[in-house]
Amino acid sequence: MNIIFRKGNILKYKHRNLTPNNTVSESILPEMIVPEFILLREYNKLHITKHILNMIDEINILYNQSCSYVSNDGDTLVSVVTPVDKIVQHLDEKKQRLEEYRQGAIKRLATLERVVGQYTAQDKQEVEDYFKHGHEQPDNHVIKRLRRTLFLKEQVQRDTKIAMFEMESKNSMKDEASQLRNKIRGIQYDGIRIM
Repeated sequence: MNIIFRKGNILKYKHRNLTPNNTVSESILPEMIVPEFILLREYNKLHITKHILNMIDEINILYNQSCSYVSNDGDTLVSVVTPVDKIVQHLDEKKQRLEEYRQGAIKRLATLERVVGQYTAQDKQEVEDYFKHGHEQPDNHVIKRLRRTLFLKEQVQRDTKIAMFEMESKNSMKDEASQLRNKIRGIQYDGIRIM
């Protein structure tokens, strides 16, 4: 039997070997940890700040597109104007993406703070230096523990979202079914009430 494991953005397929008490052997499971490039990109305050500033710069550039400008197209000069409705649409999309990114970053940094808050002072300093320098350290035990813990926290959050989505979809299906039943009960065919 094949099992699919999610590791970062890569799906891994492993053959499932069961021990005599029907549990999966630990040596068979891939290491369930957040990949380092994701840790350095999505949990690093410096990277998050730079990304937010870049997104703000893109928004400011869109504001400048509302002015017309002259472009040299070979032998002729061409006046270029971007329609205002397109600029407004792009601005709304970029601002929405920026807000979504900020909210996600706030949640990830709060999770990181909770996890690192349980570490010793020396381990906290090691994590701080890791993010400050931004270099991968695959053999660092503190960083490996952090990656493993963050993976488990993310997994719990994903499982909670999935459970909430399933519950909401079941409730909406029940509501739709009851509305449909009520409509069917109210239908009359040639003066004869059905149901």
